[in-house]
Amino acid sequence: MIDQGWGVVVCVHVVMFMFLFPARMGIEVRKPAYVPHGTQPICVRRVRVPSRVSVYDRAVDSCGLDYRSTGIWEAYIGWESGGGRQERVTALYDRLLATPTKDLATHFDNFKKLLETTPTSQMLSEEEYRDMTSQAGDVTQGEAMLDGYVRKVTLEQRTAVFERTMAELEKRKHFELMIKRPYFHVKPLERLQLKNWRDYLDFEISQGDPRRIEFLFERCVVSCALYEDFWSKYCKYAETHIREWASAIYRRACNIHLQQKPNIHVAWAAFEEKNGNVDTAREILTSVDRAVPGQVAVRVRRIGLEIRAGRYSEANALYQETLSSTMALETRNFYAWRYARFTDKLMRDHGKAVSVMTTAVDMDPSNTTLYLQLLDLHTSGPAPPDMPAAEALFAKVASSPHLSEEAKDSFLTRRQQLLEEFGGNFSDLLEVTEMCEKIARKTRKRLASEADGGPAKKTTGDQPQLVTMPTSHPMGMVQPLTPDQQQWAAYQQQWAGYNYAQPQQGQLYQGYYPPYPYSQASATT
Repeated sequence: MIDQGWGVVVCVHVVMFMFLFPARMGIEVRKPAYVPHGTQPICVRRVRVPSRVSVYDRAVDSCGLDYRSTGIWEAYIGWESGGGRQERVTALYDRLLATPTKDLATHFDNFKKLLETTPTSQMLSEEEYRDMTSQAGDVTQGEAMLDGYVRKVTLEQRTAVFERTMAELEKRKHFELMIKRPYFHVKPLERLQLKNWRDYLDFEISQGDPRRIEFLFERCVVSCALYEDFWSKYCKYAETHIREWASAIYRRACNIHLQQKPNIHVAWAAFEEKNGNVDTAREILTSVDRAVPGQVAVRVRRIGLEIRAGRYSEANALYQETLSSTMALETRNFYAWRYARFTDKLMRDHGKAVSVMTTAVDMDPSNTTLYLQLLDLHTSGPAPPDMPAAEALFAKVASSPHLSEEAKDSFLTRRQQLLEEFGGNFSDLLEVTEMCEKIARKTRKRLASEADGGPAKKTTGDQPQLVTMPTSHPMGMVQPLTPDQQQWAAYQQQWAGYNYAQPQQGQLYQGYYPPYPYSQASATT
C-alpha cells in the first residue's frame, strides 16, 4: 500500500537500493574500467538501462498520482535528462502535467524552460514532430521559423492540458490540505479527519475515474487501516467491478488489519457465497468464530450457511453446541427459539422443538415471550392445535409465582381466543369469558380514576359521565379506546340521560372478544 509522501520515499529508496546493491536484485553489474579519485560513479553505470527504467516506471505507476509525489517525478526526469534522452523527458512531462499534484505549476514552469532551451526535434517523438511540420505547410520558411512554429504549437497543447489539470487540482486541494496524518498510527484519527476521508472518497467516486478512485482508496486504508467502514466501502466499490479484486481486498482487510472485526468477515463470507464459493465462505465464518467467539451474527450466519447448503445435521450440531456453551439467558433464549423452529419446520421433529422451548421456559420462568413462543408451537403449524398441551401451559402460567398479574391476564385473554377459534369445553369458555369481563371492568375503573385524577365517580342521570372503555389487544394487552370508540361511549351515555332504551351490551363492548350474552341465552331457553 502506498500513501502520499511516505510512498514516494519508499519508491526512491527502492531505486537507490537497486543501484547500490544490484546483485541482491539479480541485476547484472558493469564495473567501469577506471574510476577517477574523488568521484562516486555508483549510480551512473552499475545497472542496465532497461532495468532502471522499469524500476522508475513502477515507482511512478505506484505513487505518481499522489498529491505530494514531486520527489519521484523529479528523480525520474532528472535521470532521463542526465542521460540526454530528451524525448523521454517530454513524455514524462506529458504524464506529469496531466496529474493534479501539489507542485503542478512548478513542473509546468520547468517544462517551459526545457522547451526554450532544447530543439523541438530532440524533445518530440518522430511521429509528433512529423505531424507538426506537415501542418506548418507554407506558413513557415526556414528551419528557425519551423522550429519556432513547432515550439509554439507544443506550448499551446501543453498549456491546455495544464489548465485542465489545474482545474482538477483545485477541486481536490481542500481535501488534500485537510489530511494531517497520511501515515498509519495506532492513535485514533480525529472526527474531522475521518469525515474528510469519507467526503474525499465520495467526491472521487462521483468523478468516475477508476484509477484515481483505486489510488485514493489505497491511500485511505493506510492511515485508516483499523477502521472497518473504510475497508467495507472499498470492498463494496470493488464488488461492482472485478470479483477477484474485491475478494483480494476482503482477504487483505480480514487477514491482516481487521482480524477481530466480525462484521467485515460476515460480509466477506456473504460475498463468497453469493459467487458460489460456499466452501470459502464456510472457512471464513469458522475462522472468525474461533478468533472472536460468542458473536451472535457470526454463529447465525454459520448455521444459515449450512441450512442453505442442505447440511441439516451440521446445522443441528452447531445449534446444540451453541446452546450448551451459551451462558447469558437472553442470548440462550434467542438461540432456543430459532433451534425450536428449525427442528419443527425443517427437521420435522415437533417433540424435540417442544422439549427445547420447555427447557428454555424452565431456565427463565419470568420471560413471558418464551411462554408465548411455546404456545405458538402447540397451536400453529399444519397439524391441528394441541389443545391439551396448550391448557397445561395456561395452567402453568396461572400458577407461576414468577409472572405478574398483568402477564397472567394477557394469557387468560389468549386462552379465550383459542377456545373460541379451535373449540374446547364450553364450561371452560364461559368461565374464562367471565374472568375476562371482570378484568375489563377493573380496567375501566382504573382508567376512569386516572382520567379524573382520583377515585372513580358515580354517573348520574342528569350529568352523564364519559367512561373510557377498554379494548383488548389480540395478545391480551388492555389499551384505551380510539376517538371513534370514545364517541360511541359518549353517545350511549346520552341515551341513558334521555331514558331511551340502551343499545345491547355486545355493541358497547369494543374488545377483541365480545362477552357471551348470558341473560339472552337463558331467556331464549
